[in-house]
Amino acid sequence: MWKIEGNILPAADYENLSLDCIHIFDNSVDEVNKSGDVVVPYDFYDVCDAKGKTACDYLYGDYTSDEITLLSEIISKQKHVDWTCEDVTNITKRGLAFLVIHSCSFDVEPKLVIQSADDVFHVNVHYLHQCIGYSELANAIPNVFSNLLFMPDSLDPIEKIGNFQECIEEIIRHLTALNQNAGKIYRDSRDENEALLTLSAACGIVCSGKGSKEDASYKKSLEYEGRTYTLTCNPHTKLFNAHSDSRIYFSWGRREIDEHKVIIARVGDHWH
Repeated sequence: MWKIEGNILPAADYENLSLDCIHIFDNSVDEVNKSGDVVVPYDFYDVCDAKGKTACDYLYGDYTSDEITLLSEIISKQKHVDWTCEDVTNITKRGLAFLVIHSCSFDVEPKLVIQSADDVFHVNVHYLHQCIGYSELANAIPNVFSNLLFMPDSLDPIEKIGNFQECIEEIIRHLTALNQNAGKIYRDSRDENEALLTLSAACGIVCSGKGSKEDASYKKSLEYEGRTYTLTCNPHTKLFNAHSDSRIYFSWGRREIDEHKVIIARVGDHWH
């Protein structure tokens, strides 16, 4: 899988950077560094903002402040590279992203801009859409959707959903809904039917529990930290429409399993 390379771009207005803005930037840097790299282009310090001030002027001038101290500490800890800001904003490569200190003056693809820690997820989803087949997609999915726990064989039947090019966007849309919303919705309600209705309404996806004509309860075993858990995995989303056999089956999880993440049991066709 690709790795996010977050290039730090100069600020558009250094004088008006607040401490809150810099803390948000700091959190973004930390989030990228969890699984990727943060780098500083070598001319970062020399590019002027809208008022003619450079990072060098701001960080190493005669005046100091909490904002300056914090930003200087963040920047100094990152890897410095030998390409320029202009160079990196004019290339295309998988994993490329731009870390922005509140705002910047460079014209870059908005989908690649990281202004908060949450944006790292959205950049990864952007690159996930560039997968060229089910094998690559299945390998990347568990790394991108980090709020979900995938059972070891959960993605084995993914090709049964249908033609890759016709299905990739819908698969990502449903997994994004589960990753970003399902856990919180269920914890707030603790009622499965209510949670499924809320998830469906909030995300525009078809959700279902155990169907009225279904006698079986879908159960799977999961080993976690030396214990084996048997989980009921009836809840599922239906891709494309309410009558679809292309589904994502999941469990709401357990408190004792990986911080109560929603657990994906099967991404594929109808579970018989």
